[in-house]
Amino acid sequence: MPSPSSQPSEQNQGACPICERTVPDTAEAQKYHPFCSRRCQQVDLMRWIDGRYAIVDELPDEDEFAFDE
Repeated sequence: MPSPSSQPSEQNQGACPICERTVPDTAEAQKYHPFCSRRCQQVDLMRWIDGRYAIVDELPDEDEFAFDE
């Protein structure tokens, strides 16, 4: 297996989270990072706006909000 330093161009490449195409390591492609295109960037934005994505956080225990009487 080649070391990561022997293939610098492949080291920075990744897959677009929307269409899973390989994102090249070029200045043009970096404009939409981590997406491969403006279209995929807009698809992701609409998914957030539509509520398809959510950041889940645990609710605090009720005891934390209990008032001392």
